[in-house]
Amino acid sequence: MKLIVGLGNPGTGYQHSRHNIGFRIAQAFAEERRVLPWRKRFHGKIAVGEGWLLLLPQTFMNLSGIAVASASSFYHTQAEEILVIHDDVDLPLGEIRFKHGGSSAGHQGLASILQYVRKAEFDRLRFGVGREAGKKALDFILEPFLPEDEGCLPALIEQAQRGIDCWLGEGIAVCMNRFNRKNLLAP
Repeated sequence: MKLIVGLGNPGTGYQHSRHNIGFRIAQAFAEERRVLPWRKRFHGKIAVGEGWLLLLPQTFMNLSGIAVASASSFYHTQAEEILVIHDDVDLPLGEIRFKHGGSSAGHQGLASILQYVRKAEFDRLRFGVGREAGKKALDFILEPFLPEDEGCLPALIEQAQRGIDCWLGEGIAVCMNRFNRKNLLAP
């Protein structure tokens, strides 16, 4: 069973924040594939597809690893069969990048997963949210997207969903070749 994890924070106060883009992408993926309703399990919300499981940890970002470890242990999922979808302030809005393995790069959700899963070999779908000069990254990611950015999100989320389909069917190497280094908002 492949495990697709959308990172975010539970609660309406965080719903539209940049930090919750992983939740939004996973929710859109579930809706499009009609695998709803979400059920509570593994310290999160899950939706089950054919050969894959979507997980939205409900432990808050800093403890996401608890939910990921619980689900991956139950299904005997190897680190290489996990895709984590998360925000990335080091990428401009409009870019998604796939990556295999690596460090947390300061992302607390990834740090927690690394702590609990204990292997860095899981795959990542990094969704660029950009960064505002002079503002602390933590303050920036907890704010909602600007209205003009929110208008671009449906196309970007759709692209991320196509990337998830590619990951499920063709693997991380194909995803990196097909989706990395392309900014959808560039003229």
